[in-house]
Amino acid sequence: MPTDSTFFSKHPNSVFIETGSLIGDGIQAAVDAGFEVIHSIELSEQYYNHCRARFSDNPKVHLHLGDSSKILWGIIAEIEVPITFWLDGHHCGGDTAFGDKASPLLDELDIIARHPIKTHTILVDDLRCWNVNDINYQSYQFGLNEIQEKIRAINPEYVFTIEDSAMFTKDILVAKIRTGRENPMYSVTAIVSTYNSERFMRGCLEDLECQTIADRLEIVVVDSGSTENERDIVAEFQQRYDNIRYIRTERETVYAAWNRGVKAASGKYLTNANTDDRHRKDAFEIQEKMLDLHPEFALVYGDVYVTETPNETFDKNTLVGTIPYPTFDRQNLINGNCLIGPQPMWRASVHDEYGYFDENMITSGDYEFWTRISQTKDFYHISQFLGLYMERGDSVEHSNRRAQYEENKRIVETYQQAAKEDKAINRIDGISTGWAKSKVFRLGIGIPLTFPWVPASFFNSFVHLERPDFIFLHADNGDICGLRNDIVEKAMLEGVTHLIMMDVDQVYHPKTITRLLSHNLPVVGALVHRRYPPFDSLMLKVVEIDDKFNGYESIDEWEEGELVEVDATGGGCLMFNMEVFKKIPRPWFRNDRQVVEGLPAIGEDIGFCQDLKAAGYRIFVDTSVPAGHLTTMIVNTATNRLYRSMKEQQNKKALERAIDTTQGG
Repeated sequence: MPTDSTFFSKHPNSVFIETGSLIGDGIQAAVDAGFEVIHSIELSEQYYNHCRARFSDNPKVHLHLGDSSKILWGIIAEIEVPITFWLDGHHCGGDTAFGDKASPLLDELDIIARHPIKTHTILVDDLRCWNVNDINYQSYQFGLNEIQEKIRAINPEYVFTIEDSAMFTKDILVAKIRTGRENPMYSVTAIVSTYNSERFMRGCLEDLECQTIADRLEIVVVDSGSTENERDIVAEFQQRYDNIRYIRTERETVYAAWNRGVKAASGKYLTNANTDDRHRKDAFEIQEKMLDLHPEFALVYGDVYVTETPNETFDKNTLVGTIPYPTFDRQNLINGNCLIGPQPMWRASVHDEYGYFDENMITSGDYEFWTRISQTKDFYHISQFLGLYMERGDSVEHSNRRAQYEENKRIVETYQQAAKEDKAINRIDGISTGWAKSKVFRLGIGIPLTFPWVPASFFNSFVHLERPDFIFLHADNGDICGLRNDIVEKAMLEGVTHLIMMDVDQVYHPKTITRLLSHNLPVVGALVHRRYPPFDSLMLKVVEIDDKFNGYESIDEWEEGELVEVDATGGGCLMFNMEVFKKIPRPWFRNDRQVVEGLPAIGEDIGFCQDLKAAGYRIFVDTSVPAGHLTTMIVNTATNRLYRSMKEQQNKKALERAIDTTQGG
């Protein structure tokens, strides 16, 4: 922990969390820097006990013994303010502890990604160890690029600096949310590429200066060697407005011009403003607000009206059609359908990760770039008409149909192949490289709708669940096996890393999702009981029926809150790491399995548990999050205990009557 309180004081939050306490110097630096609450995790019992003795009289300091990849979520789940993370927990020789991995750093970042707050300060120490030339790199097997990729997946607005520690130069990675820009006046930059578009330029600039966010809008005009008079029109507007920049170049492709605009832009959000298109007055404000509120979206786009008459406005035009674009689906892009529209707005930060538009393309450079960033980024369709699109037969797109066909064909082939290989294509300055897609935490909540209605009790418990951001996945109109299989397929297409199945005939503990996630297990479920007598638990263990067959028996006794290992459990509330579905053949859920020939088939959930066990997975149930099974009442552990007590009383009375009868006879 070669740093001091001066460094930490530059990155203030009320809460400080450290992984890797060692002898406690980092804790002391955090105390001296003025943090209100300090948590530190240490894997070595020796160093943990040392720190306990050192800070025993400081109520601000909370020490935790264990593997950070397993206990970090339990610490941060209840924290509702931004945190300063000091990630320093890794094996570094000597008597330092070695957990399941030499460094749990990527796992720690996955856990931070689950937290609903996406603006934490993240500090990574000992950056030298992640240099490919360092001896530690061989055991860690990941480097700076993978670390930054994980952090950007939490929030694409993170910016990185590398600072010196007390002992080493350039040894601490600092990741903080972008708070300033080259010019803090501007939030959005509109890039206007022009070539022989004099007849549109005046209307284009008037349209942009009428935007409701014109006071924080930057306009960058890139003149690609036009032989017309755009320069003078721009100069005229520059006399009236101070937010317009003008760049003059030789003749180049539209995407080369866009790249110049991107590199010159000051705004944190970018949009291309075609000279012949127009916008609703609040279009940029709506798009900006959506990106502000949703850091998970890299790009947003709206619907457009269509005109064939030049220089009309959004409010006054000769409408010839409308284009209501569909909800974003990355499969559309991969399959050759660029349904993003002509007026998107995107984060400038994506260019730091993915490079720029392909300047060699004539018509489809935007389509290629949207497909490229959609590999790991989400887009959002704003279902409002925000722009006016000018349909022109002499446009670049319409006058180069052969080039468009060839370019689109190449894009589809490239990205379909990458998807099959589970790779992401990265292009920096025209150089293509591939990397394995980052396993960024992404929760899917799957609800198989087996009923034509949803009980109000289920809905009430669902809305009160604590949960990170999630993707809602549902399936209806089919048998339960088909519904569960459909949900898994959808989860795979959406890039979900963790899937929880939640049946609608249950009510859930508010902490069900957060507690199941905290275990970081391949398969873990909530405590569920059968909804018919004897209302026994669906925590099942294998028992021997005879020398040929085995069956299942309910586990009836457990410590309250215990994590119980089982051989099978019901599917009503089960959390899966999606990796398990890659190791088990389709269909995952089916109802044709039998334990004993001639007896009814076992349920699809119990059968899937058999496959999980056969594949080497262990199955657990967290008894601290019971789910009530809905019938005419809510069936839970209390129901089972009451039923068992009644049966015991009945049996006792029956035995007493039998004894009385025998003695009387």
